[in-house]
Amino acid sequence: MGILKKALLLLVLFGLIGCGTNNDDDVSTERFDMWNYMSATVNYAVEYDIYKNGKKVDYLVEEHKMFKDFYQKESNKGVVKLYKHSREIIMKEPREEVSVERYAYVGDDKLFKAPSIKNCRLQQFYKNFKNKEKSYKKVIMVTCLSNSGVKKQIYYGYNEGVVTTYVNDHGVTEEWVKVGEKQIK
Repeated sequence: MGILKKALLLLVLFGLIGCGTNNDDDVSTERFDMWNYMSATVNYAVEYDIYKNGKKVDYLVEEHKMFKDFYQKESNKGVVKLYKHSREIIMKEPREEVSVERYAYVGDDKLFKAPSIKNCRLQQFYKNFKNKEKSYKKVIMVTCLSNSGVKKQIYYGYNEGVVTTYVNDHGVTEEWVKVGEKQIK
C-alpha cells in the first residue's frame, strides 16, 4: 500500500513540474516588430487620462493617422512623426529625433537612441495587460532612463500604440492612461 501511495505522489509531482514548463509562454526568443506596437492600422483619436502623484489632473486627446510615408500622432503637446525603415524607426518629436531599433527581443538594451536618453530596454511582454480602465492583449513594456535621471515605463499594445505611460521625475510621478479611442477618417 505504501509503494502505491509513493508512486501516485511521484506521478502527481512529475505532472505539476511538467505543467510549469510551457514553452508557449516563453517569449525570450520572440522577435517584436516595434512598428506594430508604436502604430495602428487605422486612423483614430485616443483619449488619455493624466494623473500626477496618483491624482487625476487632466486629459489629452491625440489623433493617430497613417500616411503613405509616415505615421503621425498629433495633440496639443505637438506632432510626432514615425518613419519606418528596414532596421529602424525614426521618431521625430517636437524636441528631438529618436532612433528606435525596429526589431527587438525581451531584454534588449539601447532600444531608443537620442541625446537625452541614457538607455531604453524592452523589459517585458504581457499576453494580457490591464491599466486603470481597459484590458489589452499583446503588450510590451519598455523602460527608459534619461540622462537627467527621469525613469519612464511605456506600455505599447499591439496595433494600439501607447496604452499606459508611467514617469518618475525624481519623486514626482505622472501617469497617462488610455481610456478611449474613436476611429476617424
